[in-house]
Amino acid sequence: MSRDKFWRRVDRKGPGECWEWVGARTAGGYGNLRTPDGRNDYAHRVAFQLERGPIPKGLVLDHLCRNRACVNPDHLEPVTHAENVRRGAAPYGSVRTTCKHGHDITVPENVYRDPSDSRRCAACGREANAKRTEARRARGDLRKVLAKECIRGHAFDEENTRWWRGVRICRACVRLRARKEWRDRA
Repeated sequence: MSRDKFWRRVDRKGPGECWEWVGARTAGGYGNLRTPDGRNDYAHRVAFQLERGPIPKGLVLDHLCRNRACVNPDHLEPVTHAENVRRGAAPYGSVRTTCKHGHDITVPENVYRDPSDSRRCAACGREANAKRTEARRARGDLRKVLAKECIRGHAFDEENTRWWRGVRICRACVRLRARKEWRDRA
């Protein structure tokens, strides 16, 4: 693709503003085009190579403006993949100050690290847990909701609780079931 043909697909604004790619885009929002050798490439990579030369080996281009459709070479910086992730490609990169639902994640108490060492928004986790609990209540499954009682409301105290293969069993419910079975047999 010639230089002129490439730049005709760009909506150039002022020198400090984003230059939007108006051609095809990927599902992720990056400009996409077919190169003369028949392969697909990202528009921002082609723009950088046309204006600044080859991308250094082992580096990727970071959009400093965070606009994936931008092809302005002044908004592109070659960095390592790890640095690109740290700058905000990951859900809670250092650039981000809020989660996708708007909770402040700059405060360490608002961030939960799960067993795989991924970072999660604690407020979103609490909201999701409350929704799951409400859904369980609505459908009548109270086993996890009422941790101090069995599904029929009997207290899980020391004399009423029996453990079998890691599962709590309510002795009152067992007695009720046994009585019902005896009545049904008679």
